[in-house]
Amino acid sequence: MRRSLSVLFLATWLLATASPAPQPLTPVPQSPASDTLSLTLDQAQDYALEHSRTIAMSDFDIAKAQAKVDEVLGNYYPTLGAGLTAAYLSDVPMFALPTGQPGRYTFIPLGAHANYDAKLSLTQVLYSGGRISNGLRMAEIGRTVTRDSLTRKKQNLAYDVRRAFNSVLVMDRLMDLTRQSEQRARDHLKVVESFYEAGFVSKYDLLRTQVQVENIGPQIVKLETGIRLALDGFRLTTGIPLGQPVRLTGEIEFGAGDEPSEADAVRRALAGRPELRQVDAALQVYRLNRAMTRASYYPTIAGTAAYDFRNPTSMSGGGWGSNLTLALGLNYTLFDGMKTRSQLRQIDCDIRKLELTRDFARDGVALEVREALAGMQGARAAVTAAQQSITAAEEGVKLAETRYGAGQGSNLDVLDAQLALFQSQVNHLTAIRDYDEARARLDKAIGE
Repeated sequence: MRRSLSVLFLATWLLATASPAPQPLTPVPQSPASDTLSLTLDQAQDYALEHSRTIAMSDFDIAKAQAKVDEVLGNYYPTLGAGLTAAYLSDVPMFALPTGQPGRYTFIPLGAHANYDAKLSLTQVLYSGGRISNGLRMAEIGRTVTRDSLTRKKQNLAYDVRRAFNSVLVMDRLMDLTRQSEQRARDHLKVVESFYEAGFVSKYDLLRTQVQVENIGPQIVKLETGIRLALDGFRLTTGIPLGQPVRLTGEIEFGAGDEPSEADAVRRALAGRPELRQVDAALQVYRLNRAMTRASYYPTIAGTAAYDFRNPTSMSGGGWGSNLTLALGLNYTLFDGMKTRSQLRQIDCDIRKLELTRDFARDGVALEVREALAGMQGARAAVTAAQQSITAAEEGVKLAETRYGAGQGSNLDVLDAQLALFQSQVNHLTAIRDYDEARARLDKAIGE
C-alpha cells in the first residue's frame, strides 16, 4: 500500500515539476470574463512577435543597416560644394612703377578694399582600386546579416512560446488525469464502504482506501499552483501583462511518422539556418576587406571641376569675372613600410580561422538535427507503447473491480490496477509531450 502511494506521488510530482514541455492539449479552465484573452498556439506566437521589445529593437538595427548601405552608396556620386567669401582690406598693397622722372612713381593697387568670391566645385572619384564597390558589398552583407539575426530571434521566440504554451496545456491535462484518478478512487471507496457496512471487508481495507483518496487531494492543490505558475511563465514569454486573464486552447497532437528523413532534414538545416548564413557572410566580409586592403597597392584617381565668380577679377581690378578650372589628380603610395602586406597576412589568418569555425558550426547543426530526430523516434515508440499500456490497464481496472465486487479479488488488486492505469496515462502524456518537444527542436534546428 505504501509503495503504491509512493509511486503515485512520485509520478505526479515528477510531471508537475518538469521543465516546460510543448504539446497542444485541452483548454485551461478560466473564469469566463469579457477581458479574457483566448489564444491558440499560432495566435500566441503572433502576439509574442508583435509585442516583443527585442524584435522591435531589431527593426531599428535593420533600418540602421539600410542607412549604412545608403551612406556607402553615396561614394559613387560626385561631391558638390559651394562657398562664398567676402573680405575687406583696410590697406591695399601698392606697386610703385617708376615714371622716368626722378622721385616720381605711379602707384598701382594690388587688389581692392572689398573682395568677393563665389565658388562652386564638383569632385568625382574615377578609380579607387575597388574600395568603393567592395565597401558597398560589405554594407549590403551587413544588412543581410542583420535580417538573418532578426529571423533567428523570431524563431527562438516562437520556440519559447511553443514550450511555454504547451507546458500549460500539459499541466492542465495532468490535472484532468489526476481528477479522473481521484474519481475512480472515490467510486471504489463507496464500494468498500458498502462492503464494510455489510461486514464483508475489514476496517483496515476501508482505512487503506480512504488514505488512497485523501492522498490525491494535496496533489491536486499542487497541480493548481503549478498551472498558475505555468500561466505566469507563458505571460512573461509572450509579453502578456501578468494580471491579464488568459485561456489557452488546443488539443493533444501526435503526428507519428511525419518527421523528415535525416538526409533531408540536415540538408534543409544547412541551407536554412541563419547562423550558418551569418558565418558565410562574415567570410565574404573578410574577403572583401582583404580586397579593400590590397587596393592600397593601386592609385586613386579623381577629377575636379571648379567655377569661380569673383570681384575683383584680378589684382589690378576689373570688376566681376569668372574662371573655370578642370583638374585630374592621381594619388599613389610608393612605399608604406610593408604595412599593407602585414595587414593582408592578418586577414588571411582570420579567414582561415573563420573557415574552420564554419565547418565546426555545420557539424554542430547536423548533430542537433540528428538528436532531435532521435528524440522524435524514441518518443514515438514510447507513445505507441503507452497507448497499448493504457488499453491493458483499463481492462485491468475493470477486471479487478469486477472480481472485487464478486468477492474473488482483493482491495489491493483494485488499488494497484487504478494506479497502473494512472501511470500509463501519465506515461502516454509524457511521451506525447516529449515527441512534440523533439519536433519543436527539429524545427528550430532546421531554421523553420
